[in-house]
Amino acid sequence: MNKTTLLNLLIAASTALLMACGADDVYDPENQQSGNTSELKVPANFSWATTRNVALTISTPVTTAIALYGDEKGKELLAEAVVTKEAPTTLSIDLPTAKKSVYVEYSSKGTKKMLKQDVTASTRANTTITLPEEVDWYNIETGDASKGDITMYIPSKGQFGTLLFEDMYPQKGDYDMNDFVAGYYIAPYYSVGNKETFYEGTDMQLQIRAIGGSNPYRLCVELSSLLTEDIVDATGTYYTVTSSNPDIELELLSSGDQPVVFAINGTNSLKEGNFFNTEEASSTSMPIVTLSIKRDLKDNVDATSRFIALTSSENYNFFLQNTSNKQEIHLKGYNVTSMAANNDHLFATADNFVWGIKVPTLIAHPIERTDISQAYPRFASWVTSGGTADTDWYTSCNSSKVIK
Repeated sequence: MNKTTLLNLLIAASTALLMACGADDVYDPENQQSGNTSELKVPANFSWATTRNVALTISTPVTTAIALYGDEKGKELLAEAVVTKEAPTTLSIDLPTAKKSVYVEYSSKGTKKMLKQDVTASTRANTTITLPEEVDWYNIETGDASKGDITMYIPSKGQFGTLLFEDMYPQKGDYDMNDFVAGYYIAPYYSVGNKETFYEGTDMQLQIRAIGGSNPYRLCVELSSLLTEDIVDATGTYYTVTSSNPDIELELLSSGDQPVVFAINGTNSLKEGNFFNTEEASSTSMPIVTLSIKRDLKDNVDATSRFIALTSSENYNFFLQNTSNKQEIHLKGYNVTSMAANNDHLFATADNFVWGIKVPTLIAHPIERTDISQAYPRFASWVTSGGTADTDWYTSCNSSKVIK
């Protein structure tokens, strides 16, 4: 990813952060929930997920190129894809729970048109979309050979999502949810045409936004569907890493036929005293580490299927690893890696409290020792309703209790 692209991403991320907690969001202290998150009654079946996986099966009368958006104005680009007339194309989308529709942009006689499609609220739902007869034909052989014919954007193109962790596992912690805060952006892709080269891969950016914990944890990610030998073997290395801060590095932890695991090192260098960017806004830039994996896999069907599975957000298993004892902290529902000292397969307490939350946009994190339910007044309603109310709780905050 070049410097111009990175700059555009940062501008988009900053704009989104202002939108997520901006002047138009009304904070009413009269309606603020009393108490702390740890005092809430959490439904036993609450997943703590802010998104759901939706399969979109797209049929078309002619082979054509489409763009998939999460909004009717075409600002939240979720995917770009070539869909073929020979067989329906299925795209696995990580869609915010708050969204009830997607929008398919297609070309008709050279004019861009938008098709609205309502989607079911349930996870793993399959929605069928049929493009109209008027769509323009697209020559799949003359497309961009440098990337695949299908590219997904998680959470959307040029937009970071947010990971918030508590690090007092197995205790609940204070629920300021800023012991480790990171932005994530993923753009996986794969090929479907008959070009001489079939590129599969993924581009991922991780931004270190805050460290409010004192335990020796580092941010890691397991690419669960991919084997380490898919990206490093006797013929070469098929990934590159860049960092905006020379002290922050990405390390490959796995090997052979193990699922790919990377860890970010050097984040303690960001701390000013005990913490980074949690007591007050830091003047130190929030570093971004970029991982790019790319391989031509025209004749390797098994590896191709593993790369294609990376288009599903469920195959990106973000977690914290304690560098002293190898204990891992994952989001609810994700299992530990083969390197973990603990053997948790749920990551929720007996009363269903968690240590990690993933949000599909860039949000401001709570100030040190500020409960997240005080920073985000609608958070408690979302939790106690089991995720049915205030599904977009992260779009409005108490600006005096967060760091933007």
